[in-house]
Amino acid sequence: MSKLSHPHLINLTDQRSEAKVKVNNRPEEKRPIIVLELAEGGELFDFLSKTGRFSAEVCRAYFKQLITAIKYLVSVNVAHRDLKPENILFDKNFTLKVSDFGLARDAKGNMGNYKLTSRVGTEGYKPPEMEAGNYTGLASDLFAAGVVLFIMFNGTPPFLSTKANDRIYQLIKTKNFPKFWALHEKNKQPNHFPDSFKRLINSLLSAEVDRRP
Repeated sequence: MSKLSHPHLINLTDQRSEAKVKVNNRPEEKRPIIVLELAEGGELFDFLSKTGRFSAEVCRAYFKQLITAIKYLVSVNVAHRDLKPENILFDKNFTLKVSDFGLARDAKGNMGNYKLTSRVGTEGYKPPEMEAGNYTGLASDLFAAGVVLFIMFNGTPPFLSTKANDRIYQLIKTKNFPKFWALHEKNKQPNHFPDSFKRLINSLLSAEVDRRP
């Protein structure tokens, strides 16, 4: 995190290899610490759970901020690998801030070929190629961003996982997009999902990596 600095990230403000820390009633001891920016606005997850889905205008604004953060991470060769509403925070002005780099790593990978192998992240946000242990950080983060966008706009996730036993994601994998959208449009107002939204989601959540934008 020491090499990261961007308006849409929770940035590192200080770090100490040995700081005097007192925990509860235990004697003072030396521990490494990091100091992060304060996200006074809270989590995207909390807002969605309380307010429900966002308007199209709000979704566009925050998705643009999220993509701007991903574009920056790509430029410094960092793959986040755990993008989800719980890891997307807001500052006091409700500017989006990507947080929690516990699973992030050098996007170039061990061989320098931009291929990653570790199966990490949160079910429902991990792309299908991660299960095979051969994926790129950018494609993985774009997939997760697509899931986040869907949740912001619809209030519920598009599927629960990308594994073979998730019948809804299998519709995407087999390119049965009409049935996928028909399931989500059930009991919704007509034109709940604009065609432009559908096209973007179809590409972001594609099982074929080269179809993601």
